[in-house]
Amino acid sequence: CTDVLSEGVNMQEAECILNYDIHWNPVRLIQRIGRVDRRLDPEKNPVPHTISILNFLPPPDIDNIIKLVNTVEGRRSIINRTLGLDQAFFTASDPDGTLKEFNATVDGESTSTDKVQTRYVEQIAEPDPDTLAMLEHMPDGAFGVWEGAPVNGVFALFEMKAGPKLSVERAEHFKAVIGKPMLALESSGCISMDAAENLETLSSTIKGERSAMPGDFEGLKVALNRMKSLVLNSFREIDLPKHIEPKLICWLEMRA
Repeated sequence: CTDVLSEGVNMQEAECILNYDIHWNPVRLIQRIGRVDRRLDPEKNPVPHTISILNFLPPPDIDNIIKLVNTVEGRRSIINRTLGLDQAFFTASDPDGTLKEFNATVDGESTSTDKVQTRYVEQIAEPDPDTLAMLEHMPDGAFGVWEGAPVNGVFALFEMKAGPKLSVERAEHFKAVIGKPMLALESSGCISMDAAENLETLSSTIKGERSAMPGDFEGLKVALNRMKSLVLNSFREIDLPKHIEPKLICWLEMRA
């Protein structure tokens, strides 16, 4: 079984730690490893045993943009020189045996979803000037109609917005949510909120192609309200304040 535990919990009987989110601060990674690797404390680990460290790393194309691995390794080198430690996280020649790189175990061709996510990150990191200029003049609620789409349906982009009555304290508490883009696509009675999947569907649009005429506005309004409700419902576990809600940024009617 897999346990996700808060900080401060020792797991000296475990044999593996899986980093599914790589923190920018290498000290946090050292602390995680230390919760499993208790070899310096005989009372907590009377029988020495081997542990494995598995890391989920971003695909190479995306890491070339965000430089996560190089940043963490660079900071680790500074810590090593200062404190005399010798821990590596992402290199194959780890002297302490603290690494079995997960990516090497499942290395293979990039999936179509990986490629779409890479293109998305590239566009965020180095946006096209023409697209930026267009977005600056695009009003909220803008819409289009995609004739010849791969599916019949409606796509909508929402942004989580905070209302003026939200307190400063609550805004700080929910800062990770405020401004978050939410992508939804309804087709054949089902709504997908998988951003990568929806971006992959939209990736076959043609830049500059003219919009067709919209169809049944009442039906579209019903679909957009359904998607908005589902977006709100996706935050139910964190008790989202009523003053934070999805705002429709743009939508696209899709006709196969």
